[in-house]
Amino acid sequence: MLGCRFGIDSFTIPSEGAYYLQAIRPDYVKCAVVYLKDIMLDASTGKSQESFNNIARSLGISIIATNIENEEELAILKYIGISYMQGRLIAPIELLIG
Repeated sequence: MLGCRFGIDSFTIPSEGAYYLQAIRPDYVKCAVVYLKDIMLDASTGKSQESFNNIARSLGISIIATNIENEEELAILKYIGISYMQGRLIAPIELLIG
């Protein structure tokens, strides 16, 4: 079976983010680890991140954290329930054609 998937790169979590996720229904969204980490470390916005994770999961949308550079970021992402990650800590940059 052939098909395609649709994703949003460089997604941020504005107050209307849930509306956009429900309206667009991407298969995945990519968020920079710096943005996710800042939200989780700020108690006043931590609930926004938890809500974002819950909404994305309920819609079947995967969250991919990008730019993971160190073990601290990896630990925070695991703690907040992010399963998909990209970055130099996960795999170094490689030349694909050589």
